[in-house]
Amino acid sequence: MRRLLALVLAAALILSFASCTGNSNPGGGDTVANTNNSSSSASTGVESFVSDLTSSGFEFTESVTSDGNIIIDMETPNEDPDDPVGDTTARPSVPSIDNMPDEDETEETPSVPTVSTPSVDSTATPPGNNTVSSTPSVTTKPTYTYTSGQKHTAVGLHSRFLYNTLNADEKAFYNAIDTAVRNLESRVWTDKYPYENNLYFVYYIYMFDNPEHFYLGNSLTIVSQGGRYALILGYSDGVVHCKYGTAVPELNDALRQSIRAKKSKFDAAVNRIVSTIPSNAPAAHKEKLIYDYIQSNCSYNESAVWNGFCEDNWNAYGCIINKKGVCEAYAEAFQLLCLEVGINATCITGTYSGSHKWSAVQLDGEWYACDLTFDDPIGGGGKLYHSCFNRTSDWFTSRGYSTKSSKFKVPNCNGTKYSYNNYFK
Repeated sequence: MRRLLALVLAAALILSFASCTGNSNPGGGDTVANTNNSSSSASTGVESFVSDLTSSGFEFTESVTSDGNIIIDMETPNEDPDDPVGDTTARPSVPSIDNMPDEDETEETPSVPTVSTPSVDSTATPPGNNTVSSTPSVTTKPTYTYTSGQKHTAVGLHSRFLYNTLNADEKAFYNAIDTAVRNLESRVWTDKYPYENNLYFVYYIYMFDNPEHFYLGNSLTIVSQGGRYALILGYSDGVVHCKYGTAVPELNDALRQSIRAKKSKFDAAVNRIVSTIPSNAPAAHKEKLIYDYIQSNCSYNESAVWNGFCEDNWNAYGCIINKKGVCEAYAEAFQLLCLEVGINATCITGTYSGSHKWSAVQLDGEWYACDLTFDDPIGGGGKLYHSCFNRTSDWFTSRGYSTKSSKFKVPNCNGTKYSYNNYFK
């Protein structure tokens, strides 16, 4: 899983290096070196995120570039602070058929439409109807298959998980970021000093809530003008990007055009996939069809190497378009497709044999955890696995997963009704 990259405080804030060692900043009272606001007021949602970072072993380090910019780097636990992109010679942690938790929960891979040719199952009934298994059984359960031409109501921006952990000011800034991102604007303006109360961290929360904006980078620059402040957002098309620990370049027309072309291709593919999910299916069935689709159409990229910027092996584009990626690509593609068919979903960051990212979905008001990466093992023999499908937080914890290093709030996954064994067997 990639780390959070640098937050760059530009010299336009009129902050000298002395500010890092104890002098006041223009925001009034706090020092740049103080990553947690020292005021006596109650902590905001964002402050608690940063507090969680520090208590979980994340380290904040400061330096000054030759051009006077102050760089704040966030280092994840157990990573080498001298190596911003990690060990490029080491193979990523790869799921293997040998370490699947429950190997009996498999089934043959069904005929699943691909992104390029979302074919209709010849045995399927017309859109809007469901097929019923013809196999005699004591209890006949309805089954649902991929079809075409289906319409869904997506989960709205203000219903997403992390948005609803923020206070009113943070939500307003989140909405301002959303407007800028949708219009591919470079700057988000605010009257509040973004470093105070860690307001800038709302940007990372926005990224986590909205995997459809795969072109957002992990670096920010903060500038001041006329008593107001702006976050300069770091966009990337996978070619033009922000280098680790450097100021974010301004978005230009060429980069905008490149991102729009890439986003258009991505959106069309997402819409084709979503249109194959039957709209009349219960949410758990929609979720499973998405889960199985990604397993059938995406492969874990064993050769992926994090290069320090927005790279497609680490986002939903990799899984949806390139059909390969690492855990982030799996988790973010699953999150996005669930959101698009009306299922609230988020991602969970933590550790499992190293840094890892997995998923959570909300069904009938209860949360369930999933790990698509480890249900799509190398050497899986073309079968679909559901060992890590709709489990509880306790189930994952008992198998060595940990969210102690998570950068964000994590839903309490305690639902059991829609586990694979309870609902689909």
